[in-house]
Amino acid sequence: MLYELVQEDHILEEAFNCVLAYLGARSGFLARYDVQGKGWEIVPCGQAEGRDGYCWQAILQHAGEAARPVQVLDFSELPRSVVPWGRGGSFVRLAVGDDPPTYLCAVLEQRLEPETEEASALEVIRRLCACLWAGAALSRRLVANVVLEERDRLRREIHDGVAQTLSYLILRARALLVLLERGELPRLDAGLRELVDIANEAYHDLRESLSSLRSPGSPEASLLSLVTGYAREFEERSGISTRVLTRGAWREALDSRTKTQLLRIIQEALTNVRKHARAREVTITLEEKGEGQLAVRVKDDGCGFDPQAVGTRRQQFGLGSMKERARGIGARLEINSAPGAGTEVAISLPSRGGGWVHEQVAHLVS
Repeated sequence: MLYELVQEDHILEEAFNCVLAYLGARSGFLARYDVQGKGWEIVPCGQAEGRDGYCWQAILQHAGEAARPVQVLDFSELPRSVVPWGRGGSFVRLAVGDDPPTYLCAVLEQRLEPETEEASALEVIRRLCACLWAGAALSRRLVANVVLEERDRLRREIHDGVAQTLSYLILRARALLVLLERGELPRLDAGLRELVDIANEAYHDLRESLSSLRSPGSPEASLLSLVTGYAREFEERSGISTRVLTRGAWREALDSRTKTQLLRIIQEALTNVRKHARAREVTITLEEKGEGQLAVRVKDDGCGFDPQAVGTRRQQFGLGSMKERARGIGARLEINSAPGAGTEVAISLPSRGGGWVHEQVAHLVS
């Protein structure tokens, strides 16, 4: 787990390497005490010779428990077998995490004197490293939460979508077998045509579900380019004319998670257009308002509906899924529709400098 965290977080790895370079370290490593295994889990940082790794465990054992967040130990206090390259250096241990205890350690060939600039800066360096470590842990927790949310959404989508459709197809097929035995060919013909229509609808639903599971593309790709690409695919599949418009100075400075969730909401809205709206045209508008506020709208010219009287559980899930995604990024989602007047899905995203960012982080930490 420790190795994966360091290797996956390149900013964390690069920062630790810079610290080791600043200290002029011969080698360095991250060490976390494994309470269950009663030993140290060690991950190398920066450059290290092969024999250095053999000495790290021994150095940690002789250093004992860290009584202070910053610990500097002269090699002259250690047996020569522990430091075969010489006894004139120092061992520096900086506490960067406490659950479980985690340290950034540096092996210096020269003794670190208390009055040097490097020694005076150790506490500041330690605090910065601890902040980076906490940020990396929070980032992993955020990713884990997103994965769990997506799994739960997919489970409900399969249950309320494809699974129920297949169940209905099985029941109808059994009924058609009875009609076949009775020789009621006209009713059998109508029933078979209905099965074809239902199976075709299920096929489109499954394709859209698989499409939503695809990675949205390069992290550098803009929301505008992602939406434009998906709109083109949707138009080809559904035959519904689909336009993408921008309003205001669309500069777009969205993080990858916000970008992904907005794209998923748009995809769900378009799925509802295809399945329920009987529309000829749909327009997606991306607008940047004042003070960095963003608005995304998906509007169709279809039959519309009464949002207060959504019938099937499947329809309720589609609307609920979009609202959940919007809440997850601090956005507000509204459904504006009326029978015969089309439907508009409107998403409002506050300024990225607003308080909603801090509320989301506080929710994750708690």
